[in-house]
Amino acid sequence: MKAYALDVFRAAWMRSDGDLAAAVEAVYLAGLVGSRGTTRRRSEVEEAMREVCERLGFDLAEIKSPDRSRVVTARRVRVWEALRARGFSYPLIGAATGDRCHTSVLTAIRRKGERASADDTGDISK
Repeated sequence: MKAYALDVFRAAWMRSDGDLAAAVEAVYLAGLVGSRGTTRRRSEVEEAMREVCERLGFDLAEIKSPDRSRVVTARRVRVWEALRARGFSYPLIGAATGDRCHTSVLTAIRRKGERASADDTGDISK
């Protein structure tokens, strides 16, 4: 838990006379900790995603769309990589980009790496 989230937890714990459920709920409702233990707010990811899309010249609506065309998928993976480089977790990135599971993000990034290494070696089987 980040320091600020811990402070909110302590304050809620004291106000609730040691009620653990109330203290955890206060931190969760403050948006400081997500359902999977993430400590960054979804709005932070969405703001970063807007910045990345603007810098790369991509349409944010296209990145969040269910479209699976090669162009959109390639652009989406570039955005995910940029967000991951900024320190956002895979579950948070997936949730912010069209309610995708974290494994979708992991798999797409892994496949891109496999394709790149196959291109380097001349192997066209992938």
